[in-house]
Amino acid sequence: MKKTLIFSLSLILLFFCGCTPKVVEEQLFAFDTIIDLKIYGGEAEKAIRECENRLSEIDFEMSHFKDGSELGGINAKAGREKVPVGNEMRTVIEKALYFSKISNGAFDISILPVRDLWDFDSAHPELPNKADIDAKLPLVGYNGITLDDVGVSFAQDGMGLDLGGIAKGYAADEINRVLDECGVQNAIIDLGGNIYVKGRKNGTGDWTIGIQNPLLPRGDAFAKVAVQDCSV
Repeated sequence: MKKTLIFSLSLILLFFCGCTPKVVEEQLFAFDTIIDLKIYGGEAEKAIRECENRLSEIDFEMSHFKDGSELGGINAKAGREKVPVGNEMRTVIEKALYFSKISNGAFDISILPVRDLWDFDSAHPELPNKADIDAKLPLVGYNGITLDDVGVSFAQDGMGLDLGGIAKGYAADEINRVLDECGVQNAIIDLGGNIYVKGRKNGTGDWTIGIQNPLLPRGDAFAKVAVQDCSV
């Protein structure tokens, strides 16, 4: 009877231990924001490392201000000559130009000359005056970007690309690919407010994502959505 009881208790413990998915959490800084990764499953630790490496690669190459980045090289030269681009950069620019076209320029990666007037990357960004903005507006326009089999060029010197509006979305797609390669089925990645969820929460239910009310303090959501396998 005693042996049977011990055996039964062992089975119960094994059952509950086996039903609790392993979870690994990590936080890093990339794309000028805090990124939180939460990955479930036996390959979670490997997946975390792979995700961190991939995010760092994309963050560097698509930064317009980091020395030696591919985007920095494009912005420095493409107004004077055609600049060769790698496959990844080509994919992102092509997709960005597509969204620029279908939005009739509401989304435009050539916004960098105007964006720089705010100097967001400094410790003390300032609001520019209208005259300065008007002077830079002729340098903005996705139709002035030419991308072909050779490389990318700009219609005039002084133009520049800012991939801040699309790079994190591309990164989310790449994280999904990395997680698939690592055999991960459930995860949630917070790319500074751009949320990517994979599978189910704890492997059982939908992920509930709050939509921030822009007029209220951080954390006050005006809506919530229950989702799986998508970006929000």
